[in-house]
Amino acid sequence: MAIRGSPTYFVALVALLALPALALDVALTYQTAGVDREFFPYGGNRVELTLDAPPGAWKLPELVSQTPVYGLPELGDRKHLVLLDRKAKSDKFFTRLYFDKNANSDLTDDPVIDGRYLEDQQRPEYLNADFDPVDMTVVAGGAELPYQFTPNLYCFKVDGNKEVTEEPNRQNLHLYFSTRCAYSGTLALDGASYAIWLGDRDGNARFNDSFSIRELERPSDRVYAQGDSFYLVKSDEKLSHEYGQTLGRYLVVGDKVFEVAIDIAARKLTLTPVTESLATLSWPADLAGLEVYAEDKTAVMFYHPGGKAPLPAGTYRLLSYRLYTNDEQGDRWQLVAAGTKKGTPITAEAGNTVKLALGEPYRPVVQIPDYARDMLNSGMDQVQLSLEVRGAGEEVLGDLRRIAGQGTKIALSSKDNQRPAEPTYKIVDTEGEVVSSGRFEYG
Repeated sequence: MAIRGSPTYFVALVALLALPALALDVALTYQTAGVDREFFPYGGNRVELTLDAPPGAWKLPELVSQTPVYGLPELGDRKHLVLLDRKAKSDKFFTRLYFDKNANSDLTDDPVIDGRYLEDQQRPEYLNADFDPVDMTVVAGGAELPYQFTPNLYCFKVDGNKEVTEEPNRQNLHLYFSTRCAYSGTLALDGASYAIWLGDRDGNARFNDSFSIRELERPSDRVYAQGDSFYLVKSDEKLSHEYGQTLGRYLVVGDKVFEVAIDIAARKLTLTPVTESLATLSWPADLAGLEVYAEDKTAVMFYHPGGKAPLPAGTYRLLSYRLYTNDEQGDRWQLVAAGTKKGTPITAEAGNTVKLALGEPYRPVVQIPDYARDMLNSGMDQVQLSLEVRGAGEEVLGDLRRIAGQGTKIALSSKDNQRPAEPTYKIVDTEGEVVSSGRFEYG
C-alpha cells in the first residue's frame, strides 16, 4: 500500500527548519541602590569643573561664594548645569549644589541640594562634602527615564593658605556623580534562569555604552576598558562585582552566541542568535568568565565557558578572565586577571579552533613606575617599586583571594586573611650585599 504525503506540508516543514532562531527579549526593570542590598553595580562620572560659567543664557540664583565653580555633565541626551556654592560664608568648603535637573538653563526653579562638610581633624588638608542621593528624570533615546546619583565632592589642599579655587588647590578639586541605579532582568535559556544586570559604569545615564579602550595620560601596556557593565549569573548564584564585564557586542552562553542590543527607552534587552561564520576559541584553564576584544571595538563576553567556546570569526586580544580553583586543603580561591597590549592577538577563522594563551605559568614582574622615576629624577632619595604578577598571555593578575574554606596552608596576609601574604623583596648591590629588604603592600 502506498502512502502519499502532502507536497505542501513538506515544503512548509523545510521552510520552517530554514528559519533563523528567534531573538530573545529580556524586559528590564529600573532598580535603585539600598542599604539592604549586598550587591549593586557601581559607576560614576567625574564632572569637569571650571571657574567660568559655560556658554549659554543661564538663569542663576543669588550666591554666597565669591568664586563659584561650574560643571556641565551630560546625562542621557542632555547637558545639565551644576554650580558649587556654600550654605554660609563661614563654611570651609562647598556645602551647597545647584543642579539644573530639567535642563532648561534655569537654576532657580530646581530644589537646592544641601550637603554636610566632613572635617577630618587628623588630616585637615582633606576636604569632603557629603550629599544625599539625587532623583531626577533624564531624557535618553527620546524617552523620559528615572535616574539616581549621589554627588561626591572633595579636595586635597596642597597649600593651606589658599582657597580651594586657587592653584595649586584648584586642580585637586573634584566632583563625582556616583550612580545609584541600574536595570535588571531575567533570561530564560535552555531550561535555566539567569539574572541580568546593567550598570551605568560611565555615569552618563545611558546604560548601553559598549566596550572601548580608555587611553591614559601616561603610556601603559595595560588595557583599560571603558563602557557600561554587564552582569550575568544563574538565578540561584550570588552576585558580586567580580562577575561584571564591560558591555560587549556578543554574549556566549554554553554553545550559543548572541548579538546584544539594549534599548533603555523601551526597557528591553534583545539577544539575537548568531549561527554563521563561527570559530572555536580554547584556552588552558577552566574559566568562569572571559572577555576578548577586537581592534574595531567588538567585545565578546563569555559566561562559564569552561575550556572552549564558539565566537564570531575575527582577530581578538584578551580583555579579562575569572577562574576558580581549590588548594590542597580544599579551600576555594578566585583569580581575576586583565589583558595587556603585550598579549599576542589571535585570529579565529570560521570552522577552525584557535588557542588563547593565558594562565600558568605566572611570574612576578618588578618595575619602577613612571611617576616614581619622575620623583627620583626630581631629587628624592627614595624610590617606589611596583610588583605585578603576569600570566602566559602577558595578562596582569588583578585579584587573588580565598572565597571559601578555612584550612589552607598558604601563608595569608596579616591585614586581610582572605589574601596570600604580601611578597617579600631584597635589593642587593653589585657585590651581592643586601642594601634593603621588606614587603610589598596591596593597593
